[in-house]
Amino acid sequence: MFPIDYLFIVYCIYLPFLISLYIIEMIVIIKPGSKLRGSFYTLFIACGVADLSHVASTFQDYRIAKFPLVNSGYAYSSPDFFTNMRNVYVFVCPVVQDLLNCAIALNRLTCVIKPIMWKRLNRVIIPFIYCFAFLL
Repeated sequence: MFPIDYLFIVYCIYLPFLISLYIIEMIVIIKPGSKLRGSFYTLFIACGVADLSHVASTFQDYRIAKFPLVNSGYAYSSPDFFTNMRNVYVFVCPVVQDLLNCAIALNRLTCVIKPIMWKRLNRVIIPFIYCFAFLL
């Protein structure tokens, strides 16, 4: 085995733990009776969903193909429509994440500077950002 194969095995061990920790964190925020309610946490959940979908879509094409233990399976694969659409999704997903991160920053800024404007701004901007981000 190549030394990089050991890295692949370690990668396959720790990545599910990190993803499960992220999912547990989102479940704690979403569950009924949680005190973590508000526009910041809903934006955090939206950003988390975008991040997890990005990891799931890039894992096969960009991460597994780097390791010699498994990249022989990619030697004879031909690009098709679904591979191209997944690549388009992979390049659009960081734009969605940046948009949601800007919305989180705007949310925190308006909450600190102008609390009265914050509620009015959240009623208008937050639904627009959700729609725009997930239409991309």
